[in-house]
Amino acid sequence: MRQLKKAAAALKGSDNRRATNVSAWLDAQQNRLNLPILLTTTIGSFPQTMDLRRDFRG
Repeated sequence: MRQLKKAAAALKGSDNRRATNVSAWLDAQQNRLNLPILLTTTIGSFPQTMDLRRDFRG
């Protein structure tokens, strides 16, 4: 706990800021990953086997 408090006290205001602004970061991400404009997401669950359910329950 002492180390955590020491590390927290040593933080500067600039430690929680990105080196680049959001628009530059998004442009770089798009250029590198070439993602579609609207990503698709999976809502809900993937099909599960009985083995998977058993292993999850532990």
